[in-house]
Amino acid sequence: MQENCFSPEHFVACLKLACDSLRRLDAAQHAEQSGELPLFDDTPPYTASHHPAGVVLLTDLDACLAAIGLDYDSDEGRQMARAITGLARVVARAGTKEPAPLFSTPNFPEFERVAVSVSTAAAAHSDRAPIETGFSSPGPSDALLEVEACGLAPIFSLLDDEGRLRPSTLNRLAHRGLTPEKALALALGGTQPLPQTDSQAHARMQDALAGLCDYLPQRPEPETEATMSRLERGVRRHLPMRQGGFSQRASIGGHRLFMRTSEFEDGSLGALALSPPRESPMARGLMECLGQAVSIGLQFGAPLEAFVDQFSYTRFGPGGTVEGDPVATYATSMLDYAFRSLSEAYLGQHMPDAPIDNSTEDDSPPMLPFGGEESPANGKTSTKRRLRLVG
Repeated sequence: MQENCFSPEHFVACLKLACDSLRRLDAAQHAEQSGELPLFDDTPPYTASHHPAGVVLLTDLDACLAAIGLDYDSDEGRQMARAITGLARVVARAGTKEPAPLFSTPNFPEFERVAVSVSTAAAAHSDRAPIETGFSSPGPSDALLEVEACGLAPIFSLLDDEGRLRPSTLNRLAHRGLTPEKALALALGGTQPLPQTDSQAHARMQDALAGLCDYLPQRPEPETEATMSRLERGVRRHLPMRQGGFSQRASIGGHRLFMRTSEFEDGSLGALALSPPRESPMARGLMECLGQAVSIGLQFGAPLEAFVDQFSYTRFGPGGTVEGDPVATYATSMLDYAFRSLSEAYLGQHMPDAPIDNSTEDDSPPMLPFGGEESPANGKTSTKRRLRLVG
């Protein structure tokens, strides 16, 4: 990366250095790897073979796209990913007996030109050991590198574990000409400043990069994973150490509600936290316990659809106009709003508002102070106590 743009020349230089290092290491250790015992400290000469001398794994693809100003789930983002992946393979196999085929990226012709120059310069050599390329899978190496998303996976959450904006989020906002303050204002006004990424976008990226490298992580299949999670009832599915999700603040009938979600690796809902900060301790405790109960159910394989069907359109106070979230304009209760919002975010199903109930009449008799009686003459309350004898 150089001044918010991807330099293919610098990328090629770094890759050549990494490939040369792997080939030198392979040449130095070829006797040990072959199992042959050298006689009189005389090692046999090294000759390049068809076996790969090493593997170069790419990672943190989405953060790279964010630094360039491209969205993960976009045609340009996938073309840029293809250009980077194809160029890496061309460099890794340059000068070998099986060079990598050239690729086509119409939106980024400079990558094609660099790939052609690399292939042309290495055409006279065919004695190098090949280097394999691919994308990393979750492991300790990515944790040490502090990547935002492992391999080619998307960054599902705009916030990090401490609730701050991620570097990728700041980069995407900057390329849109937005400051964090302007983005917050748009979010409070009901406009999403950045697009949300789901598991379907992950699958589309996986398909776009198929055939351009030697190693790809396992392809996400949301439908199969959902079926497997239902079959594994009774076995708790633990949340990953680094979780995606979103935080939402809304007001229902003037009563605030904070909602926080946590997601599994595939982007499905794994935990829910509901907190009404200005309600009574009992109401706040019950809402928090309900969120924990729903979280346990989801982690044991209960489908989110069952919770949505059960709690949507429940009618109890507080309810009323919804502010701060364009998903709903009116909710019959806090739970009605919360689970209709989850339905749109994780099930892709928009649930309309229930009819507004304007009835405010109460058929119960008026409440009087203890020992008082309402006077029919002037409507005032008398504080005199009366004794009635029965018998």
